[in-house]
Amino acid sequence: SPADTDIVATYGAAVVDCSWKELDSVPWSQMKMGAPRLLPLLIAANPVNYGRQSKLNCAEALAATLYICGFDADAKAVMNHFRWGPTFFDVNAELFEGYRRCANSAELVAFQNEYTKKVEAEGAQGRKELNEALENDLDFAPLNQKGGKRKNAWEDSDEEEGSDEPDEEYEEGEEVEEGEEGEEAEEAEECPEEQ
Repeated sequence: SPADTDIVATYGAAVVDCSWKELDSVPWSQMKMGAPRLLPLLIAANPVNYGRQSKLNCAEALAATLYICGFDADAKAVMNHFRWGPTFFDVNAELFEGYRRCANSAELVAFQNEYTKKVEAEGAQGRKELNEALENDLDFAPLNQKGGKRKNAWEDSDEEEGSDEPDEEYEEGEEVEEGEEGEEAEEAEECPEEQ
C-alpha cells in the first residue's frame, strides 16, 4: 500500500524471479526479507498471461510496487523496456487509482474486495443481457436454413427435407423434354441481351 512508500524509498523493492508453476517449491522461509508484502489484485499485460488476474511477471510486479507507492517515473522506466509495457498501466488504471488512495493495507484489501464484487456483478449483468438478447431479440439461424427446416442450396424450395423420392410428375429414369418456349426462356435468363 502507499503506507510502504518510506520502506521502498529507503530499502528499495525486490521480486522473486520464479515460474508460476514452481511457486510452491520456492524456499520462502530461507529468504531474508525485511518487509515481505504481497501485491493486491492486478491484471497481467505480458504476452504470456495477458488478461489473467495476479499472473504478473517480475517486471510487472516491480513496476506495480513502485507505482502504488508513488514512484511513477521509476515504474514507467521498468516497463518501457517492453513493447507492451505501457499497456500494463492502461489495463490496471482503475485498480492503481484505487490502491493509491488507500492509506493502509486494510483499506487496500477493502478496495480490492469491493472492486472484485463490482466486476463480478458487471460480468453477471452482461451475461444476463446477452442471454436475453439471444433468446428474445435475435433470430439466429444458418444462412441455408429457413423457417426452422434445414435447406441445402441445391434443394428445390418445394421439396420436403429428407425426401429421397423422385418428383411425382416424372417416373424414375424418364427423360424430361422441354418445349421450344421453355428452352428460349431458359436461354434468355442465362444470357440477357446486351444493350
